[in-house]
Amino acid sequence: MITLRNALTTDSLAPPLPDREAEQLAAELSRLSGLRVYPRSIVAQGSVLYFLGRRGTAKRVGALAKTAAETGLSGETTSRTVEGESLTLTLAPLTPPNAD
Repeated sequence: MITLRNALTTDSLAPPLPDREAEQLAAELSRLSGLRVYPRSIVAQGSVLYFLGRRGTAKRVGALAKTAAETGLSGETTSRTVEGESLTLTLAPLTPPNAD
């Protein structure tokens, strides 16, 4: 089974997660972000875990990484502890600059 910490160890674009693992990671990301995370949106690339989610009708793109600079997103950042490691959670609006 993949964990959030394991997902952050990829150097390139990781293959899609199996449904069961994607649902487990979505539940954990939902807990960390306060969003309802879409399981099939989760992708790991370059030591960053990206995802899409919503709170009410507001949709956001999220990223979990060691630093905010790694995500390339412009949005709200907060610190989260995952398996004893301090990580940065970025939640950003769905805008063209955040889509690059």
